Amino acid sequence: MAALREMGPTEMQGREIATFSGAVAQRVALASALAAQSRRPLLDEPFGNVNRLRRADLLARLTTKLAGGQGVIIVTHDPVDVLELGPACC
Repeated sequence: MAALREMGPTEMQGREIATFSGAVAQRVALASALAAQSRRPLLDEPFGNVNRLRRADLLARLTTKLAGGQGVIIVTHDPVDVLELGPACC
């Protein structure tokens, strides 16, 4: 639940994932990847299914989370993702 709160989709608790929109599923996937407490979670296209407003919110949340020292591996086709998340990951 802490990871869900960090990424924002707590209103979806208890619902089937098949009922989620693409953006909500993306946020749940990010929360799941970060909750696993891997040394280096893999974020594959972390903002791929979200609109620009939600992207800005997720970027802020992810940057805050990564500022705590947890590194990630980012796979993306968007160089802006790397430029914006990169400094928080190092």
